[in-house]
Amino acid sequence: DIVKEIIDVERISIFIYEYEKNNVYTCRADYADKIEMPANKGIVGKVIETKKAYITNDAYNDENFNKEVDLKSGFVTKNILAVPITDTVGKLIGVIELINKKGDFNDKDIAFAKVLAQYLSEPLKLQIGLF
Repeated sequence: DIVKEIIDVERISIFIYEYEKNNVYTCRADYADKIEMPANKGIVGKVIETKKAYITNDAYNDENFNKEVDLKSGFVTKNILAVPITDTVGKLIGVIELINKKGDFNDKDIAFAKVLAQYLSEPLKLQIGLF
């Protein structure tokens, strides 16, 4: 909630990457049931593929945006900043999405989200059993 207030976003979702299944699922998704999907779908999939931060300030006109999640939940996504969560040796653990910032996402937001992802990496590793 503090992060949402600092960066002024409506929602935050944290996706865990399952290597064996090539799947992702949420361990946190504000106001939504667990979301599960193939790891090659949507903006999360693009971040997993590239291991780089991704911004779209116009989600519905972005070819990588997966509209299915909004259709199921009734939520309307406007913009997204997604960054990879990696461990200290660079192994991908998951992706964090910051959703619906008032205004556009920018490079400062990327820097903040990368620090947040680094901070989350160790607790997430413990939660999902990666040591």
